[in-house]
Parts: sequence; structure tokens; C-alpha cells
Amino acid sequence: MALYLIECQNVMEDLQYMDELNHPKSIKMLVLKLPYKLRDKWRTVTDHIQEVQDRRVVFGDLVGFVDKHARIASNPIYGSLNDESEEIGEGSQAADSQTYRRRSEMDVRKSLPHKRISFSRREQ
Repeated sequence: MALYLIECQNVMEDLQYMDELNHPKSIKMLVLKLPYKLRDKWRTVTDHIQEVQDRRVVFGDLVGFVDKHARIASNPIYGSLNDESEEIGEGSQAADSQTYRRRSEMDVRKSLPHKRISFSRREQ
């Protein structure tokens, strides 16, 4: 999802249509596709941006947030910090939570558009 959002940001910046993606409704629509845990963290980030930085939240903030958390989750060493003793056995709680996490990630991927967005500039 992070790469897709980065591509969208790059295309929209090139076409000077960032206002559409910077609109709070557009950002909220994308945030609702995130797992609950990330939506909760996003609220904290937006509060910091609005209260401490005293500015509006923009699409680039969401792109950076998703990119950061995708990088954290996919870290080969620390991305999964499950206790090895909990992972033993099919019926363990860790195995169940891992299955749930994989299903949640698949749900997010399925909700993304499968087609590439293409824009063309018309010469005026």
C-alpha cells in the first residue's frame, strides 16, 4: 500500500492535482482502509500536526506514515517480535494472532484498486 500511495503522490504532484488528495475527505477515505491499530496511531499523528506544527494534514503526511509503518512491519529482524515459546503448537494464541494479522493485511491489499491510474496531459 505504501508504494501505491507514493506512486499516487508522484503522479498527482506532476499533474498539479494535489488539492484533490489533500482534501480531508480523501485522506479519511484512505485511512479507513488501514487496520484499526494504524488508524489509532494516525489520530495521534494528525493531532501532533494540527496542534504542534499548526498546519493542515496533507496527503504526503499519510504517505510518510504508511511508508514508515510498512517498513517497521517488514523489518526482517524486528518486524515480528513474537515470543518463540508462544509460537509452538497450532492452537497457540500467537499462531491465531499471526493468522489474523495476515488476513488483515490481505484484506487491505484486496481493497486497493488493481488497475493502474493513468492520467494524460492535454496540450492547450
